[in-house]
Amino acid sequence: MSTDTGPGIEVSSQSESRPPSVKAGAKRTSLYAYKDNSGELSELSGEDSRGSHMNRMLFACASVAALSSINYGWVIGSVNIPSLVIQECSSGPEEWKAGFPSCLPMGSTIWGLVVAFTPLGAWAGSLFSGKFADRFGRKTTLLANNAFFVVGALLMCTSTSIAQLGVGRFISGIACGVASNIVSTYNSEASTIKSRGLLGGFQQLMILVGLFLSQVVAIGLSTAPLWRILFSISAAIAIFQSLLLLLAPESP
Repeated sequence: MSTDTGPGIEVSSQSESRPPSVKAGAKRTSLYAYKDNSGELSELSGEDSRGSHMNRMLFACASVAALSSINYGWVIGSVNIPSLVIQECSSGPEEWKAGFPSCLPMGSTIWGLVVAFTPLGAWAGSLFSGKFADRFGRKTTLLANNAFFVVGALLMCTSTSIAQLGVGRFISGIACGVASNIVSTYNSEASTIKSRGLLGGFQQLMILVGLFLSQVVAIGLSTAPLWRILFSISAAIAIFQSLLLLLAPESP
């Protein structure tokens, strides 16, 4: 099989297509190309990156993309510990300070529905993210998706009603659905053959990291009104990732 890379240059990737100097059975690690339609096969400079191992640039790009997975885990886990403070006002009676209530009293059924808006939004986000990524690219999709993380976080951390909290959870859920689809796609396309297994599971690992961090931080932010800061951290993660994504390349 050969690939046309431009006028007069055709790259051969078949194992049986060997230059005269390569003996049968020898392991070939270089790329060769037919130049100027002359039929002569000459070696291209540099090594074939497809056979390389994990390197710092690849790890950095995968880590930047995986910040969306960390945010995913953060959104899922951030409501666990402060749930009683928010829905049952366990830290004290409802009080309004600076225009915001200290809690949002609601029954356990309503609270369950509010929390369930996140997987509902994730379902919606996963539906359109693939088509959007195919048209605009994986990196651009991750950048645009951070707008959902930011808006959702701002709605949750400034909630004055149950409805606003639910809408914020739904929008953040959209971001989670997009992240679950695009992060793994970006990393698998950017990875080399020898690093594909490691980067393939990178997303799941980072989701768990986000869950763990949200629980640790929530220990100190599960009082009124500090639970609002806990929700706002999702926006900070998204903004930080957007800045780093500007330096990352698009996936091949």
